[in-house]
Amino acid sequence: MTNRVRIPEVGPIIIGSGRLRLREPSPLDGLAWSRLRLADAERLAARIEGLVPVDDAARWAEQNRPDNWMTVHRTAMQRIELGLGWSWVVEVDNRFAGQMELTGLTQAPTRAVRVGAWIGHKFTGRGVGSAALALALDHAFSSEGVQLVEAFVDSDNEHSRRALLSMGFRHCQPQQKLRSTWESAFPPDPAAELFEITPADLQQGRSSFVDHTLNRHRNRASRFDGV
Repeated sequence: MTNRVRIPEVGPIIIGSGRLRLREPSPLDGLAWSRLRLADAERLAARIEGLVPVDDAARWAEQNRPDNWMTVHRTAMQRIELGLGWSWVVEVDNRFAGQMELTGLTQAPTRAVRVGAWIGHKFTGRGVGSAALALALDHAFSSEGVQLVEAFVDSDNEHSRRALLSMGFRHCQPQQKLRSTWESAFPPDPAAELFEITPADLQQGRSSFVDHTLNRHRNRASRFDGV
C-alpha cells in the first residue's frame, strides 16, 4: 500500500485576529464549511467561484449543503495527488475561516499557479485574507519552486484588487495570456482582470511575503492608535 500524498500545513502565524494557519481539508469540515458559506450567500452567490456557476441564493444553498463538502474535499485531495496545486482550509484559532487554493500548476515554460480564495464574512476586514495569501505565496515560492502566481479578479471587486496590489501583484495587460492551466469547463470571465506576482516582486528589505504583510498590519494599527 502506498502512502497518501498530504497537503503540507503552512504556518501558524499570529495576527490581530489570532493564530492563523493553512491546513489540509478534513472530511469533518463539512458543517463548518456549509455554515460559513450559507451565512455569506448574499455576498458570495453573486459571483462565479471554482468550477460551478452560481446564479441565485437558492441554488447556492443547495450546492453548499454539508454533505456536498465531500466533493470539495475529494477535488482538493486529487489536486495534490495529481500534482496540479494545493488546496487549504484557512483556520483562525481552530475555527474554519475560509479556503485558499493554488491551482492549475504548469511546469513549462514557467512553473505557474493561479490563486483562488474566499474568507467568511465574520473574518473579513481583520487581515485574515492577506495573511493567508502571504503564507501561500511564501510556501509556493520557497518550498515548491513556483515561479509565478496569477490571480483573476472580477472588475467590480475593488477590495480584492487593492489587496493584490498591496501584496505586490502587478496588473497584466489585457492581451496577456494565462500561464497557469485553466481547469474549468467554463471560460474565464472576459471582463475579469488578470494579476501576477513573482518572488522578485517582494518589497525590498522584506524577508518574506508574511514579513511584508505583518509589517503592513503593524503600520496600519499604529496609525489607527495615533502612534
